[in-house]
Amino acid sequence: PTYLRTATVLGWSAKAVDTLARRCNLEEFIATDATDMNSLGSQEMWDENFFATKSNSGMVSSLMHGPAFLINTEGEERAGEAKSLIHVKSALHATGDWNARRNAMDRLLSITSRDDDGNPDGIALYEDGVTVVSDRDPRTGRWESDIKTHNWGVPVELLPWHPREDRPFGSSRISRPIISIQKRALKAIIRMDGHMDVWSFPQLIL
Repeated sequence: PTYLRTATVLGWSAKAVDTLARRCNLEEFIATDATDMNSLGSQEMWDENFFATKSNSGMVSSLMHGPAFLINTEGEERAGEAKSLIHVKSALHATGDWNARRNAMDRLLSITSRDDDGNPDGIALYEDGVTVVSDRDPRTGRWESDIKTHNWGVPVELLPWHPREDRPFGSSRISRPIISIQKRALKAIIRMDGHMDVWSFPQLIL
């Protein structure tokens, strides 16, 4: 058991993600024309959503799973929220359909909450001009839905790592070669510890 616990100290796969994530930092938005980005509310959105932190979170999620998703929703200003909220969802909590002709999402299904057992009890479906929010009543188990219409299309942007024509959602930075290298390194560490213990037995006996 001691040798098996040694496996937890080797973090090469994490290093493959974190090293690149630290080099990818969003600093500002720049318009291609003479438009003043602040006049469009970019600074307000940046400050109220702590977007520098959220963009970094989305980058880490995309490096780990391939895709991450940025979702734009309306905030409840009376509850103290920002007027425009931006959420980051990893591939563990959201999935959708990609439209290769428009280079945009057709729809996205997002898990908004889970119960104590980890099962989804809140979901949101984002489609073109329609958002459907559903919650499950913990007492009855019945689902209740609220449908809202808007003029903002599908308020979702895909944030992929290493997208390709046949994989528009990208792929994980933790690839099979990296997993193989880490497994072989773990075996080497376990063998090395075992050999050191075996060769120290004669000294202990003497």
